[in-house]
Amino acid sequence: MPRTIIENIVIQEYKDQTFFEFCKYTTIRFFEIVYFEKGTGTIKINGKTVNYSANSIFVFVPDDIYIVNPESATTTVAIKFLKSFLGVMLRKMQIFR
Repeated sequence: MPRTIIENIVIQEYKDQTFFEFCKYTTIRFFEIVYFEKGTGTIKINGKTVNYSANSIFVFVPDDIYIVNPESATTTVAIKFLKSFLGVMLRKMQIFR
């Protein structure tokens, strides 16, 4: 599981997983973008179940609750960041205007 930390952002890659320990059905405290590169299964989000397949993308906000239930080996990338990251990025973008 490669993990990269870049100034208030964490990027994790999970290859060919049939179980995901990183997402338990508990409230998250951060923003998260989850990209499913390959695989199929379901994802339960705030009590509702939806299917995912290759090239699916989901965006979560603080207080969302989700869990991934793979039906086949799944490769995914999860990008996690706090609200403070958005402020840092906006300030940096102002420099280039």
